[in-house]
Amino acid sequence: MPKVLLSIIALLSAAAICSAQENAGSTAANLNAKPKVDTSGFYMEASYGCMKTGNDLFKNFTGGSLILGARFARHHKIQFELGAYQSNSNNTTDTEDPYTVDVITSRLYAVPVLLSYSYCIPLDAANRFEIRISPVAGLFAGVARLTDNYYEVVNGQQVSQGDSEDSFALGTSFAWGAGVGVTYHFTRHFYIDAGYRFLRAGKTTYDFGENDDGTSDVSTLDALKTHWFSLSLGVQF
Repeated sequence: MPKVLLSIIALLSAAAICSAQENAGSTAANLNAKPKVDTSGFYMEASYGCMKTGNDLFKNFTGGSLILGARFARHHKIQFELGAYQSNSNNTTDTEDPYTVDVITSRLYAVPVLLSYSYCIPLDAANRFEIRISPVAGLFAGVARLTDNYYEVVNGQQVSQGDSEDSFALGTSFAWGAGVGVTYHFTRHFYIDAGYRFLRAGKTTYDFGENDDGTSDVSTLDALKTHWFSLSLGVQF
């Protein structure tokens, strides 16, 4: 997660510097130049996003993605996307005699690896605004990390405490969906994009090991139906 965020910050900084240099030295004709969308070429995006799910334990994910893509015609482009997202959940249980508190913090790190196609529709003669329709498919993997903090209170005083932390790799599932977005090209090479995507990731399971009676402690994370909102900064080469 930190590496993804650092990469996004680096790309945003580089884009801002290049944009400033381009605007500082450009002429009026340069400022009015059409975006580079009529010819084939590659592009890169840094995206910040949030996902909302119907899962009771992990309802909200936040994170970012790095995107590499190619526009091979005015209306058509494809892209590869690698993301890293995190969701946190806390569960506290209390008992009496003696009074005990058990706080379990669950973190789920999701890693979507996606391939998408976009059909782009220009909205103005200058090709600065466009909308896109984007079916997507790929893989959805993740890691669950559980932190358990436990302590007892007797006669108002904490007498014992313990904590543990474990990580478990989730299974990888197939993911598919579709999205729409609006793109604004503010210079010939740089643009911003705001999008919405529905993504469904299949059911995954993870194994906590053995219970006290020797049976396997296996949990299942049901299929995630996510509503994904993103804001991206891109550069076209």
